[in-house]
Parts: sequence; C-alpha cells; structure tokens
Amino acid sequence: MDELLDAETGFPDFFDHCTACLTPTSQEALFADTNEDDYRLDTLSVAEKMALPLPGITFDLIGTERDPATPDIGCFEYIYE
Repeated sequence: MDELLDAETGFPDFFDHCTACLTPTSQEALFADTNEDDYRLDTLSVAEKMALPLPGITFDLIGTERDPATPDIGCFEYIYE
C-alpha cells in the first residue's frame, strides 16, 4: 500500500477515485493469518464475493477456479470446505 500511495512513484489520490473500494477496519477479518504470511482469505473475509469478474481470469494464483459471477477480491479465491 505504501508504494501504491507514494506521492512520487505511485497514485497518492487512489482512494479519492475509488468509490467501490473496501476499507476494512482492523476488527474485520480479511486474511487467514498475516503473521504467518498466509494471505488466503479468512472464513469471514469482507473480500469474499466482492470482485468483478474479469474475462480470461478463471483461476486464482494456486489454480482454484474463480466464481464466474462473484469472484473474491485478491489473488486467492476462498475455498469452502
């Protein structure tokens, strides 16, 4: 995020033009365990089913099929077990 919002090399006004952006609080679940570098979505993640489908992006980073209508935000699709 720091690089994205950097005034010289990024887009410092990114959130000024992002009406649909998620801005979770520290109390809201997002990732499974950031302390262990586990950035899969948490079971209660606010990012679940919040992305727009992108043509040609049918699988996530580890090969899990993305929901064609309501994919998850981020590089990992949540796996319901």
